[in-house]
Amino acid sequence: MLYVVITADSNILIYKGYDLCDYQTNILCYRMVLSWQTFFMFAQALPTAFAFDYIFVSCVTYIYIGSEQLANAFRQLFLLVHPESEVLMKLRRENLKEIVDQHNMIMNFVKEVNSLTCIILLAQFCCSLGSMTFCLYMSTVDGIPPDNEHLHYIMLYMSIVTELLLFSVGGTITHDKLQSIAKDAFEVDWYLTGQSQLRRDLCFIMQRSQNIKTFRVGNMSDLNLILFVTVVKSSVSMYTLINQLSQ
Repeated sequence: MLYVVITADSNILIYKGYDLCDYQTNILCYRMVLSWQTFFMFAQALPTAFAFDYIFVSCVTYIYIGSEQLANAFRQLFLLVHPESEVLMKLRRENLKEIVDQHNMIMNFVKEVNSLTCIILLAQFCCSLGSMTFCLYMSTVDGIPPDNEHLHYIMLYMSIVTELLLFSVGGTITHDKLQSIAKDAFEVDWYLTGQSQLRRDLCFIMQRSQNIKTFRVGNMSDLNLILFVTVVKSSVSMYTLINQLSQ
């Protein structure tokens, strides 16, 4: 096996403790151990850094799929209108009960998730606002356009904006899908059936759909694209103020 002998001081690992091979004198062993340590640190750091992002996207996906299932159930509920029969009406009542249970489950799920994430989202947006202002100031501290030494602040600013946009789009999708449940319930052929109980149940679903439980940021503002634009504009305004005071 080919190897190169080098001095021990030039082989510095991220953290010590490996004795599978002599990494201090064998360059091939050193590179293999260093590569493994780097991969292992990224494998640990990425889930920790983006754990909340993954959880939030998973919750939005669950709500989206559940809402689509409700829309499909409404379309199939009154698909067969004639001939009216007791068996058909009983089947409709059973299906409508399942729809109501599914709707309640989605609404309660959004409520529970919001109770856990509202404070985290508030801290996320507040920290992001300060970080975006700092990045704008540091990127132009030596003039506009920024030089190569301060270009990484622009990349950091764009990554923060992208993350906030991810949360805002997820909140908007959740709000729109939950609001569309009332529209899906109204578009079924509820007026062609003679059972008043089914009509009342549909009206109940449509009425409850008007009181949307969506994601909120610290119980102060809904999580949507309007909030995203407000935060971005606020960061630019704060940057302008700090830039003027520093001159």
